[in-house]
Amino acid sequence: MNCLFNSEESSQYWSLQGKTMMTSTPQNLIQERNLLKLVVQIHHWESSQQSEFQSWSGRDLYFCMAENLLDHHGKPQSLKFLNRSVSERAMRDQRKVFQKSGFLEVANSGFDLRTRQIMPTDKFIIQLNLHLKSLRTMINQHFVLIDKN
Repeated sequence: MNCLFNSEESSQYWSLQGKTMMTSTPQNLIQERNLLKLVVQIHHWESSQQSEFQSWSGRDLYFCMAENLLDHHGKPQSLKFLNRSVSERAMRDQRKVFQKSGFLEVANSGFDLRTRQIMPTDKFIIQLNLHLKSLRTMINQHFVLIDKN
């Protein structure tokens, strides 16, 4: 990859593979600086504090379970609805990690013994609420958040 930076007086020129972009100052390169700071802060916190986010499949399962709590009020969810953006094997391995950590329970469906369902545990709900509280604190450092509901 070919990248060139040339500074002349107050203007900057960036050339990347033959495409040139001109801006007046480095601060103008990022339009939503405070929002980016917040996203980076959240990422660092999640990477250091939330072991569930150490892999893409863990992150996907975590938010799939959280979404289930929102949409289905915590009712058991069929395993076949878990595979969204990761492979079946990755999701199965991550599900075992979550199960071993006490974040979810896997049980046979009452009406069809061939299907299995997952259910978030109280430990997961406590962890999710701590996560939300931390997110709210980080957001409040940069923005005034007003809940529209």
